[in-house]
Amino acid sequence: MSSSSRSVLQRAALGPLPPGPEIDGWYRTLDKPAWNPPDSVFGPVWTTLYVLMAITAWLIWKPAGFKAATMPLTLFGGQLVLNVAWSWIFFGMRTIWRLNVV
Repeated sequence: MSSSSRSVLQRAALGPLPPGPEIDGWYRTLDKPAWNPPDSVFGPVWTTLYVLMAITAWLIWKPAGFKAATMPLTLFGGQLVLNVAWSWIFFGMRTIWRLNVV
């Protein structure tokens, strides 16, 4: 497994840490649209997305290694950091307005 794929999976593990108690409390009180998917959908969907992101990073890294793919993998890493930050900001800090930055 490439270091990029490993990084994706590590960040996937970090992302959901703060939301746990917030989902049963604060999140349930938010007004959500009728088209909001049920809670049971989020786990499988996000797991699938992170696995696909890890495969994508590996496919970028595999042909020529990190040196040849430095820019795409750096940008990819940046978006992963923002992806994880979103959960922490939204659930951990309960701040919807800060998400405009992320």
